[in-house]
Amino acid sequence: MPTMSKRLDAQTVTVSDIRKVSGIAGQVSVTATVTYEHDNGESETSTWQLVGNVNGGPVVAIMPSGGQTFVSYSERFGSFGADPCEYLRRFVLDEETW
Repeated sequence: MPTMSKRLDAQTVTVSDIRKVSGIAGQVSVTATVTYEHDNGESETSTWQLVGNVNGGPVVAIMPSGGQTFVSYSERFGSFGADPCEYLRRFVLDEETW
């Protein structure tokens, strides 16, 4: 998947190395490396993961800290089942996510 960057709140956020792993009964896990480049020249990198089902249902974000939260917003990010990698990219680069 291509690397994408976007300027958000005094930092540039880059999403790269997106990987999709299919599980049983339509379950899909999508992970990506997310790099935050701050205006002061410092940067930090974390791994983001979304888990959902291609047939519908909730989408769960597993945060870098290990916490989990529902992120089923098809009206903002599209259908998770249609393209889980694009869903993750839109979620991470969305200004309202921050």
